[in-house]
Amino acid sequence: MKTRLVIGLWMCCLFVPACTHTGKQPQGEPVEIKQELGQRVEKYWQARLDEEYFTTYQMERSSFKENTPIKLYVQLFGFYNPLKDFSIQEIQVSAHDAKVILECTYILQYARGRVTQEKIKTLEDEWVYEDGQWYHVFQRINI
Repeated sequence: MKTRLVIGLWMCCLFVPACTHTGKQPQGEPVEIKQELGQRVEKYWQARLDEEYFTTYQMERSSFKENTPIKLYVQLFGFYNPLKDFSIQEIQVSAHDAKVILECTYILQYARGRVTQEKIKTLEDEWVYEDGQWYHVFQRINI
């Protein structure tokens, strides 16, 4: 029963609208804003690659963290196929949010890990600007 409640709460937090913000916009020239966001995206995905989930948790938007305990967040990544590599393809910034197009290479495991295959997937990663910083919008990734 407790597990269902935790999973239910986690599912609810996925439906929090991505458009909530604090009213502040990123400051600077568009090129500088993209550079700042690009560095943040690079740090986030490198931490995912290195399985440093406590680091990525701190970079998730506040509404997600309010509804998802870190222990559950770390457990969620046990269900994902290992990330092998990533590259940023494009960054699109609007007033308070951004979309980042990534190309990710995953390692698919079959037969209890004995057979592996690489799969390249293009992802549209969402980010939101809150409290003077860019934060990742968590979403499930279907490979």
